[in-house]
Amino acid sequence: MKIIVAPDSFKGSISAFEACDAITDAIGKNGGHEVIRFPMADGGEGTLDILVSVLGGKYKYVNVKDPLGRTVRTSFGICGKIAVIESARACGLTLLSDAEKNPMLTSTYGVGQLIAEALDENVDEIYLTLGGSSTNDCGIGMLSALGVKFYGNGLSDLLCGEGLSK
Repeated sequence: MKIIVAPDSFKGSISAFEACDAITDAIGKNGGHEVIRFPMADGGEGTLDILVSVLGGKYKYVNVKDPLGRTVRTSFGICGKIAVIESARACGLTLLSDAEKNPMLTSTYGVGQLIAEALDENVDEIYLTLGGSSTNDCGIGMLSALGVKFYGNGLSDLLCGEGLSK
């Protein structure tokens, strides 16, 4: 029997690749089956790993701001002339504790920093995935990191969801 194994990650616990391994191991214990593995992602956590694997890319490591403006070491992918950016690596839910999860106080600034870094790599295209985000700032943090200026009463340096009303 031919069995296709195509899981997504289990947020915060195992990657899609690890889920494929576990399911394949369990099927193997019953013997005699051909297993075809297709790790999946929905644009959030794990998407970069799958695209870098499928496209034969490499990782570029950089420091950016996390959703609350703290410095975090993360990566994006370079796959030939394509840069792959998983926004969750800069503004994702997994970067925050439960007490810190407030979309009014989180920012996409680090995503803009990743885009700027990718542009320095002389790529022709940028694939930007948007799942798993901890923010709802409509991209004003990202745009700010890319040089767009926003004006209003009481805006902070780190533009976040609450900045939309200002």
